[in-house]
Amino acid sequence: MRRKWTLGVIILIGATLLFTQIVSAYGTPPTVRVEKPNRPMTLKVGQTYRIFVFVSHTSRIDRIELYFSKDNGLSWELIEVIDTSRYGFEEGTTRYIYNEHFDWQVPDKESTECLIRADAFDIRGSRGIDISDFTFTIEREPDTTPPTVRVIWPNGGEVLETRTAYTIRWEANDPLNAWETSDSPDRIKINILYANDEEMGWGYVKRNLPNTGSFRWFIPYRPDSSYPIRGWKIKITASDNYGNGSSDTSDGTFTVVSGDVTPPTVRVRYPNTGLEVWRIGEVRNILWTATDDVGVTKVDILYRYYSGSFFSSWKYIARGISNTGSYSWRIPDDIKLYFRDADGELYALCEIKVKAYDAKNQIGMDSNDNDLIIKERGHTTPIQIRVIEPNGGELWRIGDRVKIRWIATGLWREVGIYLSRDGGRTWGIIGKRRSGNSFSWRVSGPPSSNCLIEIVVYDMNGKIADRDASNRAFGITKIRPIKTHLPRIPKMPKQRVPIKVEEFK
Repeated sequence: MRRKWTLGVIILIGATLLFTQIVSAYGTPPTVRVEKPNRPMTLKVGQTYRIFVFVSHTSRIDRIELYFSKDNGLSWELIEVIDTSRYGFEEGTTRYIYNEHFDWQVPDKESTECLIRADAFDIRGSRGIDISDFTFTIEREPDTTPPTVRVIWPNGGEVLETRTAYTIRWEANDPLNAWETSDSPDRIKINILYANDEEMGWGYVKRNLPNTGSFRWFIPYRPDSSYPIRGWKIKITASDNYGNGSSDTSDGTFTVVSGDVTPPTVRVRYPNTGLEVWRIGEVRNILWTATDDVGVTKVDILYRYYSGSFFSSWKYIARGISNTGSYSWRIPDDIKLYFRDADGELYALCEIKVKAYDAKNQIGMDSNDNDLIIKERGHTTPIQIRVIEPNGGELWRIGDRVKIRWIATGLWREVGIYLSRDGGRTWGIIGKRRSGNSFSWRVSGPPSSNCLIEIVVYDMNGKIADRDASNRAFGITKIRPIKTHLPRIPKMPKQRVPIKVEEFK
C-alpha cells in the first residue's frame, strides 16, 4: 500500500506556535481542543487549577499529554500523561468523545506568557495538538504575614557576669508560602539587641543572623561602668524576605555584675638567679608559683634562647599542664650555642616563661629575672650498665613485689628491663625507666628455674648504648600455702598434752 504523508500547517502568531493538525500516514489525526485555560487570566503560584481538554476521534485514543510553557511556546515541559484507554464510543455516534480534566498545581514560575498544550495520540500513533488561544499570567501571592518571634533566654531575673559567654536563645517561625519548598534558617533574618535602664536606646549584639535559635554572647567588662548594672533586656527582631518583621523583648530585666577581672599572679622561682648552668641533655626541674582569686586552670611553660645575633621564637616545654609548681624538663639539643666562656665552652642564654590561665581565660605570666646559661653536653664517662639484682641464685615467689636494681653511668635517656624464663633464648619486656637505678616489679608466672634479667640502656638519641644481664639464673616459683590444724585439747589441769601439727598440701 502506498503511504501518503501530509505535513501539518504551523501558523506563527507573534511568538506563539499554533499547531492546527498533523496528518500521518494512517489518516486524520484526533481533534483536540484546550478549553481551560483558553483566555487571558491570572493564576497564583501554589493554587490548584483544573485544566479541561476535549478530544474527538474516529478511533480509540491511547493517551493525552499535557504540556506547559512560560515563554509563549518557545519551550515546553510535560505536566501529565492521561490514560484514556478506559473510554468507548459515545452513544449514537461513531466517534470517540473525551472530556478530560487534570488538577494542576501551579508552579513557582512567574510569567505573563504562559500556555497549555494538549497532545492526543490514537492507538495507531496518529497525533492531534492544540494550544491555548491566549497566553495567561502566573504570579506569586503577596506575602504580608510577618514571622512570629519569642525571646526564651534571658527572659528576666538572671544575673550575668562580665567576661563570660552566655547563650541567647529564641524561637522564630514563618509559615511557608505556596512557592517555598525548604524551611531554611536563611528564610528569616535575626537581629539581637540589648538595652538597660541606665542607657538610652538599643545597641546591637549581632545583626543579620540566620534563624538558628541561639547565639553565643560574650559580655565585655567596661572599666568605666559601676557594677552591678540592673535593668537589662534583650530584644530579638525577625524579618522575612518580603520585608515583614516582628520583635519580642525579655519579659523581665536581668542584672550584669562584674566577673573575675583579675588574671593569675605568676612567679618563676627556678631558674631565676642567673647563676644556674644547665647542660643539653640534662633533666632539670623548673619551679614556679601561680595563684588566682578564683583558681588557676592550666599552665604553659615556654623557652627561647639568645645566641648573639637573634632571639629564637618561643617554643613550648609543656602546654596545658596542671598547676603543680614543678616540671621536669630534658634540655633539647636544638638550642644554638654561640658564646664561649673563659674555659672555651660554648653556651647560650635562655629565658624561661610560665603562663597561667584562670577560668575566664585570663593570663598571668612571668619569666626568670636573669638569663639561664645553657652549655653543651658535659664530658662525662661513657654510658655503661650493670645488673645488681637479681644476679643469680635468687628465688622469687609469684605475687611478691621485688626490686630489680642496676648501676648506670653516663648521660642516658632510658633503660628497658627484660625477662627471660628460658636461659636467654627468648626475652619479654617488663618495664622502662627514665631515671633512678631500680624498678619495682610484682613477680608473675609461669614459674621457672632458668630466669634471667637483662637491662638495656639507651643514649639521648634513643640508640642502645649498653646492656647487661644476670650473671647466673634465678628462680620464680609458686607460693605453696601451708595449713595447720590444731586438735581440741581436753581439760586436764595437771597433765600436759602434746600438740600435733599436720601439714596439708
